[in-house]
Amino acid sequence: MGEIIIKIPEEVRETIEIILPYSEIKRKIEELKKEEKLKFLKRFTDKYLGKLDIPEIKEDELYEWTYFYW
Repeated sequence: MGEIIIKIPEEVRETIEIILPYSEIKRKIEELKKEEKLKFLKRFTDKYLGKLDIPEIKEDELYEWTYFYW
């Protein structure tokens, strides 16, 4: 049996047993990371649109941007 350790900025320690292949767990974690990056970029562009010289970005462009730059 393997082990995946996820570090968070809180003092929490919990063991969760999941009976799935490693590749499936890693894929899901990567999806969650992309979702968080998309949310951040969307909030950033919404906040500064019109204040800085930032054009409006479509969601598929955000996804492409996070794929290449994160």
